[in-house]
Amino acid sequence: MSDVDVVSPLMLQLIARENPPMGFALGAFDVSEKKQELIGFVMAMAMLHEKSIYGTMIGIKPQYQSLGYGLNLILKIREIAIGENIDYLYGVYEPLDKKLAHLYINHLGFTGTYYQEDVYYLNDTNQKVHIPTDKILFKWDMKAFSDYDKKKNNSKELLQQYPVATKDEMPDSPYVFVEIPSDFNLLKKENIEEALFWRQSTKDIFTHYINHRNFIVYDYLTIKETPVKKSFYLLKAQ
Repeated sequence: MSDVDVVSPLMLQLIARENPPMGFALGAFDVSEKKQELIGFVMAMAMLHEKSIYGTMIGIKPQYQSLGYGLNLILKIREIAIGENIDYLYGVYEPLDKKLAHLYINHLGFTGTYYQEDVYYLNDTNQKVHIPTDKILFKWDMKAFSDYDKKKNNSKELLQQYPVATKDEMPDSPYVFVEIPSDFNLLKKENIEEALFWRQSTKDIFTHYINHRNFIVYDYLTIKETPVKKSFYLLKAQ
């Protein structure tokens, strides 16, 4: 990020302030070998919605990702928030990031409720092609969460019964699947044009079903097909 896009340390201190309480800021540390290194963090701030907080940021250093640190940080935020009589966590995330999809949808049971276009316009002068920073707004009922496990559902069986929506064909069905790229972050580095294609094509599908037809992002799954794996969202009509 450029200096223009970096969050001010003053804002981070405000969110972490205890008196008066402004929000939540938690960190995960590696304290092995006599060191104390920050390896991840999560932050949430107050909202005007009653009994709700907004998740502003979560970050885990690359070498520590997929080891459960992000999940445990969010669960700790949940524990503290419930203790303060807070029911809901809102936030946005990158819909084409399969790691976030797996964490938020599969592990925690977040529900995607709205597709937002180009939420953060980053001042990246090194990027010749602008990839819109589209996000999906999620809502999480923290008190309803209880050892959430999407493995118990039948999404893979539904894939045999219901259609995969595309930019050119958006079927009228109570369930539809939306394919996303296997590694969107790598695409942005190695094939920016293909990354832009994925962004534009999935945007059309998400806005059609979620924003205009009142579908929700219900599940995320990966299907192993020779020679590659394919990743899908399951959208469900309300």
